[in-house]
Amino acid sequence: MRTTFYDVRQSRIPQVLGVAAADVPTLLTYVNEAQRRLIKSSGDKGWWGSWVKMVFNVDPANPMLTTPRTVARITDLSICRTPIRIQNEYFEFLEYGCGLQRPLPNCQSACASESCATMQALDRGMFPTTVDITAGQKLRVFLTESADVGKKIFFSGTDINDDAFTEIVNGVQVNGFYITLASPFVDSTAALNTLTGIMKEITYGPVRIYGLDTTTGDVTLLATLAPGDTSPTYRRYFLTGLPTQCTDCDSATGVVQVTGMAKIEYNPVANDSDFMTIGNLDALKAECQAVRLEEMDNMNAATLAKSKHKDATRLLNEEIIHYLGKETPALSCKPWGRDTLERRNLQMM
Repeated sequence: MRTTFYDVRQSRIPQVLGVAAADVPTLLTYVNEAQRRLIKSSGDKGWWGSWVKMVFNVDPANPMLTTPRTVARITDLSICRTPIRIQNEYFEFLEYGCGLQRPLPNCQSACASESCATMQALDRGMFPTTVDITAGQKLRVFLTESADVGKKIFFSGTDINDDAFTEIVNGVQVNGFYITLASPFVDSTAALNTLTGIMKEITYGPVRIYGLDTTTGDVTLLATLAPGDTSPTYRRYFLTGLPTQCTDCDSATGVVQVTGMAKIEYNPVANDSDFMTIGNLDALKAECQAVRLEEMDNMNAATLAKSKHKDATRLLNEEIIHYLGKETPALSCKPWGRDTLERRNLQMM
């Protein structure tokens, strides 16, 4: 069973923190901070329940893969059932590398020495939308709940002259502009060349942002923002050596199927029905205690906080062993325990 925030309130966590189970705002601050800390201390793959398998359909003519907002990063990737390597953002800047890659026809790479055999994913960083706006388009924002009329979304970017947008709000200059939601949609006053950031109030329903071609009237979906999205960012990868179509999987014509394992991003809970990313109540209790101890003005508090954090990670490691077993070399291989290669005076070739 997946753990919800309601389960947290019904556990002994409020009691050990000295917080009433009905004091939801205070309890949320402890639980969300504990989750955030534990997720970021989970290593490459994550704790039990903090990874997910995803399937993407990628256009070979524009081989970009953008993950949902709930994903911190792709940890493993397979194209047409073939595992590939994932490179970080610095890979394209290696001194004797191939340089910045671009989409090319016939399954070729921008590097003359590479071809279809070299399939890999290149990290391109974080973006405010799942699809880039086309230069010269306006923004069209649709709401889905009438209760959101009057709420505002802030956008930053550049205009058609590549000058940054600025606006005076309550006598203060801001680097961007606001759009006030209206039913059924509202358009931006100016056209954009680039869109670099979005900030949104919490809404009752999803908000859809489109790029509007002012000549043809065509619209392109740029992003769908969930009600709790206040500053959306999406991880994007460029796929090189992509074939024109898979022949041994469920891909449509002109589409390549890509399967990946993703590490879940920290997502704060707010309601009883929200699922916890860290579902281990024992580990959450220990980490919440660590958060509480760190804030105490006591000589021994810091030491006790470290001990509680250590307890939390131990409990999470035990949970992984419980569900996956101890001998799982595909997940982790530590021949010398916590000792790294450097501590053993070994080096990677």
